[in-house]
Amino acid sequence: MASIRLNTWVTCIFLLSMCLSWQSAYAQKYLVNTDGNGVALQGYDPVSFFSEREPLLGKRNISSQYQGANYYFASAQTKATFDANPAQYVPQYGGFCAVSTAMGKLEPVEIDTWSIVNGRLYLQRNQKAVNMWKTKGPEFFISKANEMWPKLVEQYGSSLTYEQLSQGALTLEAAKVIAKSAAKYAQEHQAPGGAIAIVDNGGHLIYCERLTGTFPASGGIAIEKARSSAMFHLPTEKFEEAVNGGRVALVTNGYNSMKGGIPLYYRGQVVGAIGVSGAASADQDAEVAKAGAEAIFTPAQPNPPTEVTVIDANQVGEAFKKAAFVIKTNAYKVDANRRAPGSGLAEVHTDDTDIFHILKGTATFVVGGEVLEGKMISPGEIRGRSIQGGKAYDLKSGDIVIIPAGIPHWFKQIHEPLDNLVVKVSS
Repeated sequence: MASIRLNTWVTCIFLLSMCLSWQSAYAQKYLVNTDGNGVALQGYDPVSFFSEREPLLGKRNISSQYQGANYYFASAQTKATFDANPAQYVPQYGGFCAVSTAMGKLEPVEIDTWSIVNGRLYLQRNQKAVNMWKTKGPEFFISKANEMWPKLVEQYGSSLTYEQLSQGALTLEAAKVIAKSAAKYAQEHQAPGGAIAIVDNGGHLIYCERLTGTFPASGGIAIEKARSSAMFHLPTEKFEEAVNGGRVALVTNGYNSMKGGIPLYYRGQVVGAIGVSGAASADQDAEVAKAGAEAIFTPAQPNPPTEVTVIDANQVGEAFKKAAFVIKTNAYKVDANRRAPGSGLAEVHTDDTDIFHILKGTATFVVGGEVLEGKMISPGEIRGRSIQGGKAYDLKSGDIVIIPAGIPHWFKQIHEPLDNLVVKVSS
């Protein structure tokens, strides 16, 4: 079987043909705690943590980009200082909680928890984490966090910046990153050729390339696979399985029904799709497409449970006292949640379905609508001040609420102390 030569190929871009040089390495992944606009450190000037007694809010018109995130600065001088050596000033572990990182978790932070250790900036999720940081000593957590951080970046990181995704819309630059990962996989797995097509979420072509030696028709087939996957938000192998199962009418609907098309998700939303044709087999078409899709986001690969889990009531009770997880796996989590009377923050979990079981207390709970002042505080989690619109429910002891991934929800008013178990099922 001939190896792919990546020194030449045919490239087609929407209304434009281009010849480009190619590098064979995968794009580097980044993982930074940013808001919904790709801004790190909640807009605070990273240099001010080192030069001032209290950090200063930056200005939107004085900004720099580094490792996929935008940083704001209080002055042109601090921006120049940052630009000269950004690695010196960015927070460690992408601006996520250092204590939580040491435990293999990504947690949002509060700015006033910051500290400088050996010339590096560290942040924590809350005062409890600060106390742990001080009690056990920073060196203890830094050592463990340094070990865990590369694993978290590999699992949750992205090789695309906020600007490359242009607020949910794939750009040409982003499409090239995706195609690059797919082509490298094809090369490493001795595919005899391959055409790789990237479309946006409306099925419109952004970028297509045909590797040397690939049969001419593969380009058109790859484009149709990508278009079909984008329009239905499904891998095209689902259509092939349906046709093989007897739904032959699917071949008449104008969409491609062969393996090799995969939707591209970013932060829970379909932003486009990739289609591949011309590899060694239909299965390898799908494998190459998957490698390209993982340039945007590499999801956790949960290990399926092999045993029944029984959790003792005493353990559940202890979890409620600490407001902690009862159990946490890659596939699901069970959280013992205790909420005080008052109003909470609006939330959206883009990757998890939440199942609430109210054990004690009452509350007014709103689902749907629009989150006001929403910010992405960690991968897959958006929080905001409140919800506009939506539907309100009066919750009481014994009620169960199921919230699919991506649906806004908000404890608008907790009338009395509320205990509830939250089961989070990862998509």
